[in-house]
Amino acid sequence: MQIQFSHPEQSSWTKYLFYVLLGWLTAGLLLDFVVMPSLYIAGMMTSSDFAGAGYVLFGLFNHCEIMAGAVVLTGVLVLLSEGVLDYYNRIATIIEGLTLLTIALFYTYCLTPAMSALALSLDGSELIEVTRAMNILQFEYWALEVIKFSLLFLFVRRLSAVVFPVAKP
Repeated sequence: MQIQFSHPEQSSWTKYLFYVLLGWLTAGLLLDFVVMPSLYIAGMMTSSDFAGAGYVLFGLFNHCEIMAGAVVLTGVLVLLSEGVLDYYNRIATIIEGLTLLTIALFYTYCLTPAMSALALSLDGSELIEVTRAMNILQFEYWALEVIKFSLLFLFVRRLSAVVFPVAKP
């Protein structure tokens, strides 16, 4: 008697990966271009405890990004082992997946704590002015965001052709 293992269809991982990437891209865009500007307009910067609130908000989001990065990297490795992605894209896709996970890890364990520490008022009475160091950290954040959004968009575009194939006449 021979035991056969059933393999899930190849497109199931592709669809899961596509939706995780699309969700990550959408959530990042909402946080950067809707939530943060709204908090800024509402006077977040004038509050003495904005650093703590920002640390909690970004800390939670960063941990979700780590999870998404791990799922993306796992999905990429599964798709490569199943032969869904062609050989030409193998190395580039692995590097892109590792880059996304690395950015999420860097945000969580380096950038967010450093930015929060610079903005933290220890006596709670005065506002902390934006320093040169904070401007450098914000530049790093936005540079990494551009890279992250570019990679996410590239992934979504690449997988959309597999998930939603266009019928040829």
